[in-house]
Amino acid sequence: MSQQEKYAELFAAEAREHLAEMSRALVVLESEPGDRDSLDAIFRSVHTIKGMAAAMGYEVAARLAHAIESVLDELRQDRRQVDSEVIDLLLDGTDQLEEVVVATVEGEKLPDPAVTIERLVLWRLAADQADDAEDSDADSEPAETTATSRSKAGAIGPVPAGRGRPGLGGRADSRVRVDIRRLDALMNLIGELAIVRGRLRALAAETGLNPLQEAVERAGGLISEMQSEVIESRMVPVWQVFDRFPRLVRDAARKLDKEVEFEMSGKNLELDRALLDAISDPLVHLLRNAVDHGLETAAQRAKAGKPAAGRIELAARREKSRVIIEVSDDGRGIDRDAVLKQARAQGLIDGDGTTSDQELFRIMARPGFSTVENVTELSGRGVGLNVVEDAIRGLGGSVELQTEKGVGTTFRMEMPVTLAILRALLVEIGGQVYAIPATFTRESIELDGTAVARAHGREWIRWREDRVPLLRLGRLFDAERGSEVDSDDLLHVVALEFGSSFLAVSVDRFLGEEEIVVKPFAMPLGAVPVFSGATVRPNGLAALVIDVGSLARWPEEPDARIPLAS
Repeated sequence: MSQQEKYAELFAAEAREHLAEMSRALVVLESEPGDRDSLDAIFRSVHTIKGMAAAMGYEVAARLAHAIESVLDELRQDRRQVDSEVIDLLLDGTDQLEEVVVATVEGEKLPDPAVTIERLVLWRLAADQADDAEDSDADSEPAETTATSRSKAGAIGPVPAGRGRPGLGGRADSRVRVDIRRLDALMNLIGELAIVRGRLRALAAETGLNPLQEAVERAGGLISEMQSEVIESRMVPVWQVFDRFPRLVRDAARKLDKEVEFEMSGKNLELDRALLDAISDPLVHLLRNAVDHGLETAAQRAKAGKPAAGRIELAARREKSRVIIEVSDDGRGIDRDAVLKQARAQGLIDGDGTTSDQELFRIMARPGFSTVENVTELSGRGVGLNVVEDAIRGLGGSVELQTEKGVGTTFRMEMPVTLAILRALLVEIGGQVYAIPATFTRESIELDGTAVARAHGREWIRWREDRVPLLRLGRLFDAERGSEVDSDDLLHVVALEFGSSFLAVSVDRFLGEEEIVVKPFAMPLGAVPVFSGATVRPNGLAALVIDVGSLARWPEEPDARIPLAS
């Protein structure tokens, strides 16, 4: 990569941060027109983009940024008041500027911002004409003063310090941008070092040399510290993704003519960068669905005795090694009867029995399932919840639904804080070692084979007073050497919890817990069912990482197989 390409990538990353900050602050400014800090933050961001674009020779981006900056300066000078018209204009300008930045950096054909710039200029001219009308009535005001004030409209004055996001505009540059691919490569190298450490430990134990053993232990400690530092360097605050959502909710509400109050909490929580990128699209689906299907119109809410403005909340919090993200609304709730009626019509369920919230979610998350008759620009194609579930499950997480008619709906997503490393229970099946993420394991127990019951075409065990389905992994993996496959003797069972579901799996042996570095499969292995990746153990051999979410949904047919044994 050339120096120019590196600078272009840096410009794009910086510009996107500033553009996200502009969109966030503009939405705040629309609801609080007197918020001077937001206005100053927007001005700082566009001023910085203009300077960077000019330095890089990106003339079109610099010209558009200057036009936006000039409108903002009119507002800062109190020549015009903040209203929906100018907010719409500035948001359109921000969108156009992002398109120009992306096209410029990627070497694509530049969109023509002439129409947007013309609208920005016309708005300023209207402001000047308003000033002229006021000045003509102020005989005591010297003409020189008016001319002087107008000349400052496009000038760049001092930008007041505000509560802008750390790292945006005028920052003390104490951070360095690192491509996450470099961090991934570094993590892989540390994983290789860990393997070497294991071999050295074995060698030191064989030789019995104390100095060698001490050196190996010291090296092991340093490797662990390096690993922790790399993991920390991958962590970023969730506001880097969350801050784009106020604009999304605002635009969706306006298209549907609904009043919405949107609140976020936990924005300073830090997550793995790769994980944060992966949850962006699922959150977009859930927020759009909340506006479109969850919230009622103002008239419907008034009839139900609710405030005219619906409420949507996006909350993030950490619980031990897991992160919880919830999207809630105080709308109409999911129409359970409509969902079940559609499910029966599609042959997904039989009978008229009761359905839990989680069973309702599983129905709604089926590919193509939708109760919406009219497809809109925002939703109704039957892809949203399917995308959400697949994405979160792919991260080793789960999705839960809570809904009450007339009260509202909450989607609760639980996932690991980082994708780079996890604690796992190692088990042996058919002579092979497998890793089960410890966040899903609840208990490892030994049972007499006679304690297994069969009903409804599958096996069950009693665990903590509950009847839990049993999945024999030796049979599933077609591991003929697995002692647990058809034995009525002692069973080694792991109780797993995934979302609100419980599952028991039988294995040959428990090997204990370890922290492992997970390496995802490259295609075509990425499509292997029930496995999310692999890890290399200190002895140099690989262990497959079991995807508990896939196990929980595995077909109930007793003859289902995943042939892996050689």
